[in-house]
Amino acid sequence: MKKMCAVLLALLPGCYYEGYERRAAPAPLPPPVTRDEAERMSAAGVSEATLLELVDQRGARPLSADDIVAIKKAGGSDAVIAKMQATVRKEPEVVYVEQPVVYRSYYYGPYWYPTWGFGYTYWGRRGGVSVRGW
Repeated sequence: MKKMCAVLLALLPGCYYEGYERRAAPAPLPPPVTRDEAERMSAAGVSEATLLELVDQRGARPLSADDIVAIKKAGGSDAVIAKMQATVRKEPEVVYVEQPVVYRSYYYGPYWYPTWGFGYTYWGRRGGVSVRGW
């Protein structure tokens, strides 16, 4: 029994499997603050500090003149609008590039290749090495 324990203890370090490091996929970014969200939160009476913190964390979509007027009418402050304009988060652009297509005609030129062998001619059997082409 002692020998069996000694053998098992000797083999035990060989059984350890060190796993590969797994890379976790990056967490998806929360969507940027839109005009509608800012308008609804301003109308609901959310404090200016909370709105500024939210815009600071998530960024904002670009605002047009109509967006600024709508947020202002809903009760948004100038600080919130300025913060949204300062922290515009652009979405990544997907660009598709077309590869140029090059058509090449197939080359049927003379291919020269060495041959060897035997053949029968009018004068009998002959052998040798030659170079043939198309």
